[in-house]
Amino acid sequence: MRRAHLATLAGLILLSACATQSASRERDARAAQPTEASETAFGGGGAILLDNTLESIDARFAVPLERIWEVLPGAYAALGIEIQHVDAAEHVLGNRQLSIRRRLGGVRASSYFDCGRHAVTGQASADNFQLTASVTTQVLADGEDGALVITSVGAFGRPISGTSSNDVRCSSRGKIEEEIVEFLTDAVGPAGSANR
Repeated sequence: MRRAHLATLAGLILLSACATQSASRERDARAAQPTEASETAFGGGGAILLDNTLESIDARFAVPLERIWEVLPGAYAALGIEIQHVDAAEHVLGNRQLSIRRRLGGVRASSYFDCGRHAVTGQASADNFQLTASVTTQVLADGEDGALVITSVGAFGRPISGTSSNDVRCSSRGKIEEEIVEFLTDAVGPAGSANR
């Protein structure tokens, strides 16, 4: 009876040691994962950004809608964003499934997106994430001879290396939106106002 009791006690001690080692490995793995910028709002595999997760900036121009629509593709080309979506009737264009790996048009992804920072190294996670972004611009008539330009940007990402399959929501830093307004300003004249 005593031998059976000692064997059970030895088994429990061994089981406890294995559980502690496993918990330690899990804790170390979590520490190596990037921290999330905010609660994940997207599912995995082919997820699409929801409209309420995008951030927008709008600007008014004292030129007709048609003039803005004519030069807008040049703003996307200057940023290195390939246009994949065009709705001529609604005057919307952009790319809703833009794939970004470390850089966009030669600029570090972290210049455009905030995905938090790595828990251990403190590096910007956007520079080490595979990002899927949505960048779209809509042009609306504003009075008789004016145009309202609304650019919406959002992204989610996950580490390029590692085993995490959780998507992290990344917020826009506003730079893409601002660069589109600057391009249009150079092409057609100054924007009357810009609001975020």
